[in-house]
Amino acid sequence: MSEELQALVQRYGGVPVMRRNLEVSTGTIEALKGAEGGNLGAAGLLWNESGQVLLVRHGASSQWGERWVTPGGAAVAGENPEDTLLREVWEETGLRARILDLTRVYEMNVTDGEDSIAGFFFQFEAMTRGPKPFPGLGIKEVRWFDDLPLYMAFRSDYLDAFFGRREEILEERKRPKS
Repeated sequence: MSEELQALVQRYGGVPVMRRNLEVSTGTIEALKGAEGGNLGAAGLLWNESGQVLLVRHGASSQWGERWVTPGGAAVAGENPEDTLLREVWEETGLRARILDLTRVYEMNVTDGEDSIAGFFFQFEAMTRGPKPFPGLGIKEVRWFDDLPLYMAFRSDYLDAFFGRREEILEERKRPKS
């Protein structure tokens, strides 16, 4: 991991760095190899003040099929993981966000069975206030959830962050405003 990425992990309190192998459909590796962002990606739980999280569903032809996913995607040239998340949230939902925390980093090995590519994927939590979200380019549906749906890609990756932050947000709502 580069010094820049190590500094990012340390800034958020030394979050866990885990290894993951991810199988993708044919053609995905070629697209990743041609990406400007240097094999870097980011996604995150996007919270509102009511303790709900925003998830998106891509078109049926995407590698996620009908599963719900957190907003996110690949970096573009010169973009750090934080900027990648904020841009992807905007593009996929039309909302602006403020990053709360980095919860996990994955050192990825992505393969289509014949070829592979290595990279890093950053999982964040972010907060939004704003207008009603709308499906951006390539997004079929955008929805607020009170709980993480069972039909969610990488659901187990987000459970700890979801339950920890949700309780904090709900407690904050109970406090009298001054």
